[in-house]
Order: sequence, then C-alpha cells, then structure tokens
Amino acid sequence: MDIVTVTLNLSSTLKKLGMKAVKAQLDLSQTAFEDCNKYCKVDTGKLQSSGKVDKVTGIMTWTAPYARNAYYTGAPNKTKNPLASLMWAHKAAEVNREKWRGIVVDSLK
Repeated sequence: MDIVTVTLNLSSTLKKLGMKAVKAQLDLSQTAFEDCNKYCKVDTGKLQSSGKVDKVTGIMTWTAPYARNAYYTGAPNKTKNPLASLMWAHKAAEVNREKWRGIVVDSLK
C-alpha cells in the first residue's frame, strides 16, 4: 500500500490570507470614501474637504466641527451638490453595495 503525506504550512497560508484581507480592507475603504464623499453635503466645501480615510485602519471620518450634526440633521442643499444626502455614507452604501462587495471578492482572489 502506498502512503501519501500532505503537509500544510498553515502559518504561511494564514499570513498570505491576512495580507490579502488587509489589501481588501484598504481598497474597499478608499473606494467607499470616494463614493461617500459624492453624497456629502456641500455648502462652503469645508465639510466635504474635512473627510479622510485612515490608510492603516480604513476608518473614514469627516472632522469639520459640525460634521455629526450635518450627517443626521437638516436638509441638504442640492444646488452645489445634486447628490447631497443626509447620512451620506449610508446612502453611498445603499447605492454601491454590490460594487463594494466585488472589490472585496476581487482582492481576496
């Protein structure tokens, strides 16, 4: 009887998968941020330009002092940005969900 032994280098496999996951997160974060900013309120442009995505964690933030209030309340002025929406990140997720999913799938290949 012949015996076949298969050895799996699990730590190497997990390391490669982890690196792909990090790349997927960063690719997704950058694209998601750009998509979210398309729906951001624009009056003077300070709110939209205060947005950034952390290149390490992928966390998106808008740091204008009134950003939280602008995200949840008021009526977006559509004169300067016809796509402006309350809760612009939620709106972008609703519109781009499949595109974002594709970015992750492609990055993990």
